[in-house]
Amino acid sequence: MATIAYHCKFCQRPGTAVYDPACDTLRLEIWSKILSCNHCSDFMVSRRSIDYRISSVCRAVFVARNQGNKAVRDIEAVAWDKLEVLTKDLSRMCCAFVGVTNVWDKEFIVLLMERPELSQRITNDYFARLKRAKAKAIT
Repeated sequence: MATIAYHCKFCQRPGTAVYDPACDTLRLEIWSKILSCNHCSDFMVSRRSIDYRISSVCRAVFVARNQGNKAVRDIEAVAWDKLEVLTKDLSRMCCAFVGVTNVWDKEFIVLLMERPELSQRITNDYFARLKRAKAKAIT
């Protein structure tokens, strides 16, 4: 076994990884660029899970509206409750990862309910804004 030094793809912190030099298909020049630390990897996996659940709820609202479903109001009410829980979880997790005070507002749900087809863009924008706010606070 051998080790390789790398910088995390997400946070740029240095780290080391262990690999088997006998592996013929391993291309270190490519592999070392996509490594991430455990902290960032755990966050990304958890975030992906919550993002998927938010997208699923928003998709249900979008489909119900576009198909003229008679139970749209009921679907929206259930979706609102689910999105409240999910966005609070996402907010708590993202704020803890970035290192800022928990920032959650009902407007998050309003945005998702107004434009459910853009749920992925809205959650990505939320995370990007948290990182920019943190960077701005440091400087």
